[in-house]
Parts: sequence; structure tokens; C-alpha cells
Amino acid sequence: MSSDKELCISGWKYQFGIDIEKDLEKAFDFYKQAADLGDGEGMFQIAEFYHLGIHVKKDRNKAFEYFQKSASTGFEMGIFKKALCYRYGYSTQKNWDYFKELLKT
Repeated sequence: MSSDKELCISGWKYQFGIDIEKDLEKAFDFYKQAADLGDGEGMFQIAEFYHLGIHVKKDRNKAFEYFQKSASTGFEMGIFKKALCYRYGYSTQKNWDYFKELLKT
């Protein structure tokens, strides 16, 4: 069994075709496995796939859910994207004060 970090590395390789043929389905699967193991980067990458519609249908609610999960692990990019969600009201109510609070962490 691979560690969560190894799974994320495999996801990157498949997402960008690094030393392997690009395969977004496999990339998503590796990120999902990492996320299911509690990896903040894996959760962040799943959020980005839903946010941008990479290999999956765009889904703001799922993206926000995974940004929140990623942030809860302390992953900095997850915290930043969660903050932006509150700043701009992306699948949540706009909350300027919470946006600023999140950026202080």
C-alpha cells in the first residue's frame, strides 16, 4: 500500500504526464485515494478538479467541501482557497471577517 504522499506524487505524474502518459482519470483516482487517507494535498487536488471541471463535471459544492476538508488538515493552499470561497461567496455566504481570519492562520 502506498503512502498518501506517494499517491499524490502519482496523481501529479498522471495529471501532467511526467515520465508517464497523461491520464486524468488515474490522476483523480490517486488524489482521491490520498484524500481518503486524510491527506490535505489530495483533498485540495480533488477540490481543484471539481472547481475547474478537470475530468469531472464542475461542481462548486463538491469543490467547496474538499477545500474545507483540505483546510482542516492545515494544508496552506486549502486554507487559502477556503478563504477565497468566503471572500467571494463561492458555494457559501460571503464573509469578509472570516476571510481575513483564515488568512491569519
